[in-house]
Amino acid sequence: MPTFDDAFESTAGPRSGGGSRDRLTAAQHSPVVEFTAPHHDLTPFLSMASQLGARTLYIETSVFDPDPDEVSDPPQFLLQHVGKMCRLEVMFVVEGRVHV
Repeated sequence: MPTFDDAFESTAGPRSGGGSRDRLTAAQHSPVVEFTAPHHDLTPFLSMASQLGARTLYIETSVFDPDPDEVSDPPQFLLQHVGKMCRLEVMFVVEGRVHV
């Protein structure tokens, strides 16, 4: 499955700096359209991707895993979610423009 880094490299070319995502570098080479609240619901975003003819969606997720060095005694109701997805980020590229 393509990654976010793949999408940025396909629009901005290779980057230096250890391979981590760098929106500023990508934005210098290709406009970035960033959806923010209240316009960040997944359903309209996917609908727009379809309407614009996006051929690939790039997905990045994170799982909930509290760091014991940062949180010494997390509440029990949070611990039941360890290992579950806690963040979903989706983007697509159309005509060289990254939509995040």
